[in-house]
Amino acid sequence: TYHDTYVMYRTFLKAAELTYRADNNYHNNIHAADVTQSLGCLLSFKSLSKPLLPIELLAIVLAAITHDLGHPGLNNDFLVNSCSEEAKIYHDQSVNENMHLRYAFKLLEKPENNFICNLSSQDYWFVRQALIRIVLSTDMATHTTLLSEFENNIATNGKDISSWNHTQRLTALAMFVHCADIANPAKPGPFARTWTYRVMEEFYNQV
Repeated sequence: TYHDTYVMYRTFLKAAELTYRADNNYHNNIHAADVTQSLGCLLSFKSLSKPLLPIELLAIVLAAITHDLGHPGLNNDFLVNSCSEEAKIYHDQSVNENMHLRYAFKLLEKPENNFICNLSSQDYWFVRQALIRIVLSTDMATHTTLLSEFENNIATNGKDISSWNHTQRLTALAMFVHCADIANPAKPGPFARTWTYRVMEEFYNQV
């Protein structure tokens, strides 16, 4: 029922918030909320949100909420160069992003959190694949590739993603969340500076 789904959604959000590390200066629950809010601002433009299907909207909001779950406050290069266990598990590839996805799917495995349990099999697998594509694309090492794919799609098919195919639409969804994730410089000065100081402190702490 709607009520049960709503309760599971709230339980999931609480669990996700607790999975973020409060002692991180930057990659914490506030950052996740900020990115989700920034995505909401982007989607307030009808030219962006109107072509999207409801299941696509679900996927990008879920991705924004979970995109940094369990972040250790250390970047991928540090994890790889320090031969961390996480780097060994993910073979040095998008270490943090793969870990965030693991946390997200683990949370959704719990019945009390699984607010997407009533999706059809097709919709569930779409959300799963979209989540993987989007969260992996938040790795700054993939920035140039993502931007190139997005620009090529626009050049080939135009700006209206209604005519884009499945793979191309996933690229657009990934770009929306990526933009929200790195949107701090576009915000009013006091907010931009606060987030800049926070990320600098976090990076310096790993030296």
